[in-house]
Amino acid sequence: YLAATAGDYWVEATRNGCSERDTVSLWFKPLPRFDLGADTTLCEGEILMLEANLPEATYLWQDGSTSNTLQVTEPGLFWLQTTLDACVYRDSMSTTYAIFPTDILGEDQTICQGESALLDASLEGATYLWQNGASAAQLQVETEGTYQVIVNLGRCSARDTVNVSVLPLPIFDLGGDIELCAPASQLLEISTTADSYRWQDGSTRSSFTAVESGIFSATAIKDGCSWTDSLRIAIYDPRKPNLGLDTTICEDAGFILRADVDAQLYLWQDGSTGASFEVTSPGEYILSAFEGPCAASDTISIFYRRCTTFKPFIPNAFSPNGDGINDFVRPLMSPDIEVRDYTFRIFDRWGNLVFETNEINREWDGTYRGSALPQGVFVYFLYIKYQDDFGEDTAQLTGDILLTR
Repeated sequence: YLAATAGDYWVEATRNGCSERDTVSLWFKPLPRFDLGADTTLCEGEILMLEANLPEATYLWQDGSTSNTLQVTEPGLFWLQTTLDACVYRDSMSTTYAIFPTDILGEDQTICQGESALLDASLEGATYLWQNGASAAQLQVETEGTYQVIVNLGRCSARDTVNVSVLPLPIFDLGGDIELCAPASQLLEISTTADSYRWQDGSTRSSFTAVESGIFSATAIKDGCSWTDSLRIAIYDPRKPNLGLDTTICEDAGFILRADVDAQLYLWQDGSTGASFEVTSPGEYILSAFEGPCAASDTISIFYRRCTTFKPFIPNAFSPNGDGINDFVRPLMSPDIEVRDYTFRIFDRWGNLVFETNEINREWDGTYRGSALPQGVFVYFLYIKYQDDFGEDTAQLTGDILLTR
């Protein structure tokens, strides 16, 4: 039987009809109870006094000391065992210290204009209060000044400040994009004082001379802060058009001047912008071929003359009598006509061929096989292939010729 409370306890034994009883009284001594308190967090440098007051009891701490008090100055597990009238009782508690870094926010920071600094006060289990009322562990800042944070761990707190300096940028301006006409060069200059310079090609002077088209960029660095600017330079070299030599044309024949080069824009003397120009009067004609703002030009002078046209004259009568007047007959036409094929035939009234030639200047003298033919009416036939101011063409003409003597 397990007794758990104070009182009298008896037991009776019986054997072969005989019984025997015994009695015992049980008293409980009180335990020497005490309470060291709950686990706790102490602030850095704080001292905690643990204490138990039990008259006539003996004490034993975890470090072997036997006083009824113990001074706590470091984190750890602490226990106390008390003994009174052979009864033993033990209690324990643990302590931790809120330890803050020496520099919560770290060293002062320097940033470049336009950048930001991240102030970080992160500490596990802590709460925060910045000078602007923010309560996050981190604060992003872009302006110069002194920043302060209060970090709370339980009932402990620490305060820290940090200075943020903002350095100016070495700002400069290369200017707007530039268009130039070849041959050309452009001097680019970085108009600010800096520790170092760097151009797109790796050169390190404060100026750069551009001699070709491209994108040009420069960077200036001062106190670790940099500024970059760029621009586009286009150098145009338009091809010069060739309108040809000054020329004289037939006044009634059309004439077209044409650009013989590719260009972004064509501009003629009258402001028209086509790739060709129709000449309608004599004069000076100018074509400018543009690439960007740059132009190359050519000029031609056009002169007019009367047009050469195929208008043959074939006399309808002649008198081969040897007086030196109208003794011969042949087709007459402008000497400027280019004859490419020619046949001139003459037939008598019965259809007999009495004369034929392929030579434009050969004439008929009114004879056949060396004998003079009598007067009468003869028929001519002319076939001609020619070139005049209006192009190549052919003609077939026929008619009568009166031979008189």
